[in-house]
Amino acid sequence: MESVGTHANDPISIGGRAYPREDIPDILGGKLEALPRNVRDTTRIPLGTYRGLRFGIVLHPQFPPDVYLEGAATRQSTLSREHQGPRAVLNALERLATGYAAESVHVRQDLSIAESQLRDYQARLGQAFSHDAYLSELTVLRDQLKAGLSATAHDGGNHMGPSVSELAVKIKAIKAANSIEATPLRAR
Repeated sequence: MESVGTHANDPISIGGRAYPREDIPDILGGKLEALPRNVRDTTRIPLGTYRGLRFGIVLHPQFPPDVYLEGAATRQSTLSREHQGPRAVLNALERLATGYAAESVHVRQDLSIAESQLRDYQARLGQAFSHDAYLSELTVLRDQLKAGLSATAHDGGNHMGPSVSELAVKIKAIKAANSIEATPLRAR
């Protein structure tokens, strides 16, 4: 952002040479015409400097090319399949250059959220799971219920432990006594 602001009135340079703004479309058009139409691998081709930042084209084997603007951070914008000439490249460069401020705000918001999530995680790290006893008790009752409902329990005449109906009542009572709050929704 700083480079874009500082070099707002600098001439655009292509191939290391600065040109007047009115000549840029023709010179850039010649450079674009010289690029290969088909490539086997993604190919990055530097073209020059725009507002103090390096710019170029990224050619893809099966997709339209991207325009990139590179300083401390790199931003890319995909050109449409129909419009890939010098005017489209210059428009994409302008969008990328003016979009740094909005992108910076977005990245700062994402960073703030990630830092908050990290603090929450570190605060919970090493603490016991608050519903461990509840989970363990339900697991034991579930396993007893499975055994009680299985065919081997009915065939063998094995009636050790509580009946299936007693287990169902216990499970319902435990669930009613331990209501777990839903995770609150994050406000945007």
